[in-house]
Amino acid sequence: MRAKEEAIALRETRRVARIEAAKRREIHRQTRPRVLDAETRESNAEERSDEMEALESMYDDDEFERVDELSFVLKIRDDARARISMTEMYPSSEPPRVSLEFDSEKIAELAEELDLSGRLEDIWMEREGSVVLFEWIEAVKEALEEEGQ
Repeated sequence: MRAKEEAIALRETRRVARIEAAKRREIHRQTRPRVLDAETRESNAEERSDEMEALESMYDDDEFERVDELSFVLKIRDDARARISMTEMYPSSEPPRVSLEFDSEKIAELAEELDLSGRLEDIWMEREGSVVLFEWIEAVKEALEEEGQ
């Protein structure tokens, strides 16, 4: 019985934390620049290109699939993938867009409970203006490992 109560309390704590984090993210989104000057666009393009090149060199062909200049799919582990798209606003003013895909419904539910997508945006907010994709990938791996998944 005690374990069940602890699990319920943990879920509630995570739910409240997700709500608070979502509020912070929304406030932050509203304050981001909507238009970039030419210099920032050029700098972003160079940083995105460098980051994509670095990721391609770190991962094997069966782990990293480049979709186009701004998008790729990365196998995080055998049962998890991340589809990532960068916009021209990344990294200076907007995080990349990420879609986490899991083969197991159990892991997908855990990812939702842990608010992994939100955690990734939080990492970008902490390092706004810097590239974050490698750190994102590691954060997803670590979160799933911490939960024993």
